[in-house]
Amino acid sequence: MIQNLSQLKRALAAGRPFLVEEHYIKPEYNGQYRIVQKMQTNGMYTGIYKQPDAELSKVNGGKGMWLAFGKASDWTFNADGSCEQTAHGYPVWKIRVLD
Repeated sequence: MIQNLSQLKRALAAGRPFLVEEHYIKPEYNGQYRIVQKMQTNGMYTGIYKQPDAELSKVNGGKGMWLAFGKASDWTFNADGSCEQTAHGYPVWKIRVLD
């Protein structure tokens, strides 16, 4: 089970799929399966899982959508395995890393 941001970053290696369980800013992303296309220390580029030609997968010069990790204090790691990010006290999204 993921318990901190460091573990989440390790779990989200390039090529690892994850589920956007809930996106509080863009609800159209709810239930979307994503894949990490490129991992960096401060964030990651993601695309739509098994859809490399999707518009979201091709933005940023083909790297995919940029998602910044923010600070460790911006994250909550739940007992059910989900991970939630906030920004400036507002909820952003809840994700679940897939096996």
